[in-house]
Amino acid sequence: MLHLDRVKGFSLLAKPWIENSDDLQSSAFLLDNDLGEEVIGNPRRYDFAPYRLSSNVLAFGIRHNTFTSYAGGGANDESVTLFAVINGELLPIFNAPTYHLANYAEDWHEDGTRDHELHENKYIIKILPTSHSGMKDILWSEKGNAKKVSMIYHWDRLKKRYIPVKNQLFNNEN
Repeated sequence: MLHLDRVKGFSLLAKPWIENSDDLQSSAFLLDNDLGEEVIGNPRRYDFAPYRLSSNVLAFGIRHNTFTSYAGGGANDESVTLFAVINGELLPIFNAPTYHLANYAEDWHEDGTRDHELHENKYIIKILPTSHSGMKDILWSEKGNAKKVSMIYHWDRLKKRYIPVKNQLFNNEN
């Protein structure tokens, strides 16, 4: 994001992106919590996987999460937002869930103990060899579940972000 010029020193390569926390729908860190509510996640760490979207566009990610508390349990949801320099601006261009862990308390037993039901889902992001509007397509899919959920995303040049392909959410029965 910085350019080093031996004479002038460091300079920005792109107009910076600034999160507006007052507008929920435009947040780059929007995700669904365990209750199905849209919330702004808490940025946790950078993701420097090599997200090569075209010959001249390389993206990086920021992982963000939210925690939902329940009496006797809770759920952690994590997503990643990819950022890239597009037309001289640093922009959030893709956002998808990467992890879900829920610990739900069950009924009480006579001895005062309680069972818990655990649910864990992991999701992966893969850059595909196919492309639309000059940018590689993205496959988001669930990992390790017999009924995998997957979605393909294409680049939308006008919106300057990836959008899901209509009717592409599908379950694999592998």
